[in-house]
Amino acid sequence: MITKSNLPSNPIEKIRKDLGFYQNGLSRAADISVSTIYQLEKGMLVNIPDRIHVFFSRRVENYNIAQIEEEYNKWIRNKRKAQKNKVPSFYAIPNIVTELNSKHPLSYYLEYHKINTSKFCDLLCIPKNSFYKFTSGAQETTPKIIIEALEDAGVSFKEISYLDIMSGQYYRYAQDMRIAKRKINVRRVG
Repeated sequence: MITKSNLPSNPIEKIRKDLGFYQNGLSRAADISVSTIYQLEKGMLVNIPDRIHVFFSRRVENYNIAQIEEEYNKWIRNKRKAQKNKVPSFYAIPNIVTELNSKHPLSYYLEYHKINTSKFCDLLCIPKNSFYKFTSGAQETTPKIIIEALEDAGVSFKEISYLDIMSGQYYRYAQDMRIAKRKINVRRVG
């Protein structure tokens, strides 16, 4: 069982602290935004930016990019696995089909279980931009990063498939609404 106390540390955060930098200082020194440093240390970025690798490789002896990437990805997976059995079931949501007209099923799921979107993304290391793009109805299928996060957290394949099917229905609804809106706007202009 992985607990917070025996969870391996984020290699980026460890190197930053070993070099004596605060997030703000590293941001200025490596010419990268503070929010990027923050997201890296929360596990919210899929790839470590090249500027970080270049900056660290100039200051850390025997800096191995492949090893750091591997440790970072392992840390993210372990962080997600620590959430196992803490993610409520997707099946236990009443009215999800009727709510498809107003909300993406994942957004409705979080609202129903009173789970803060930011906290959900933080706990499962899901980049917020991927989450918001998906739940806006701009994508028909569930992004790989969200599927991996849910799998790591112990959500069953059946539940992920159910989410994917419901998301596809919402996507088609959202597309229909966008088309209808464009037709209304064209009539107003014409």
